[in-house]
Amino acid sequence: MNYRPDEQSVIRTSYSQAYRMPSLLDKNSQSIIYDPAGDVLDTIVIPNPNIDPERIKTAEIGYYRAFQSISGHFDLRIFVEDIDNAISSYRVPDTDLDSRLRYSANATSWRNNGAEFQLRLQPLERLWVLLNYSYINTTDFLRDEGPAGHGLVRERKPRSPEHTASLLLNYNFAPRWDFSLAQYYMDDVQWGEGGYRDSYNRTDARLAKEWNLPAGQRLSGALIFQNLLGNKYAEFYPYNEFDQRTYLQLQLEF
Repeated sequence: MNYRPDEQSVIRTSYSQAYRMPSLLDKNSQSIIYDPAGDVLDTIVIPNPNIDPERIKTAEIGYYRAFQSISGHFDLRIFVEDIDNAISSYRVPDTDLDSRLRYSANATSWRNNGAEFQLRLQPLERLWVLLNYSYINTTDFLRDEGPAGHGLVRERKPRSPEHTASLLLNYNFAPRWDFSLAQYYMDDVQWGEGGYRDSYNRTDARLAKEWNLPAGQRLSGALIFQNLLGNKYAEFYPYNEFDQRTYLQLQLEF
């Protein structure tokens, strides 16, 4: 439902219920270790064809404002998300090597309370700035790991980054020349499988140029610097460190 108090503003409210269908891996994953004679030595993972979809219920209120004195807008969203029937590993006793096996089951639920906003300003025709920020507080996290696991587990550590933010500056300093600078931040987090990850900052830069070619063709090139300051970090798994990277990109349109 939308309400417009004036020509530049919109207040909105909504409620939705969505489902995430199990993936092929969720339903059919299987891992078995055999001995040289072909007999089963250890059953690690078995399929679960009866797994149900995950459910996400979301209630939100938002506010949008278009500015008059300067080109730009502000967009705010405050929300509550309830996730249940979430898919995670469920462990049961077995008679094989390690006396247990696991399969994917609808065994996890939690709540996200949060807010996010976007601010875009264009003080000059050639210059614009975009700021994004998100706050998420994850509560009521409950996971059933099964009788061969730890049983019912209530997590206290954040299961999603509490604070994330990005800032993008774009400047057209000459005809067909474009320069952009981006800064990203993600808070520390305890991922379910990836373990604990420290917070990190990342800076990217991009310099681009376009050329018009005969017969309506167009060539564009860009020099891209990712993680410009060289601060190594890992987004999810600890062994996948992201270092400084440089790319040269060419694109021909015809």
